[in-house]
Amino acid sequence: MCWIKVQIVLVLFITPIVTSQTPFVIGGAFESKKDRDDFHKAIHNINQNNALPRGVTLIGVSSIFTDNPLNATMELCQRIVPKKVAALIMCLSKPNRLSAMSISNIIGSLEIPVVDIVTRSNLFDDRNIHNTYMRNVPPYTDQAQVWIDLIGHYRWSSVVTVTSRDDAGRSMLNAFMRLVNDSSSRMGIRVCHIYVFTIYFLFGF
Repeated sequence: MCWIKVQIVLVLFITPIVTSQTPFVIGGAFESKKDRDDFHKAIHNINQNNALPRGVTLIGVSSIFTDNPLNATMELCQRIVPKKVAALIMCLSKPNRLSAMSISNIIGSLEIPVVDIVTRSNLFDDRNIHNTYMRNVPPYTDQAQVWIDLIGHYRWSSVVTVTSRDDAGRSMLNAFMRLVNDSSSRMGIRVCHIYVFTIYFLFGF
């Protein structure tokens, strides 16, 4: 995970809305101690590098969340919300998607921005539920649509897709297949064969 992205998001998001009130509190929702430690290091680096307007400092408050949305809700309301956070950085992968949805829903109801740096599910595209949600990674459907557009633009008759044998790879392939089926009548795209590969990386030292 590239925590430089977290620093950039924090600086770009906070700077335009800074008022005379300081310090500025940023929340963090993570699934591992390492991610949480990296978050607080990013906060520390921003403060030390004078990346914010003079006199403004950031304070990070964070928690580690599990895949239980009820526990996530309680943890959020007890440890994060009372700190009056200005924004929340969220880093919860697919196994913790229900907790991520619960957090986004609650934070959105409080009109607090949520910046997600991991989740690619299109379930978060519903602005009626996740009204303050934003992310710096595209949903699977958007990436699959780019593939479809490339196939149509170059009029390719045969393509090979290579995806990893994990949740992300399967989600990407499923999104692509759905769009292929939806566009088959107007673009003439059809799937003849599907091959699944397991790729092994060998490193020599």
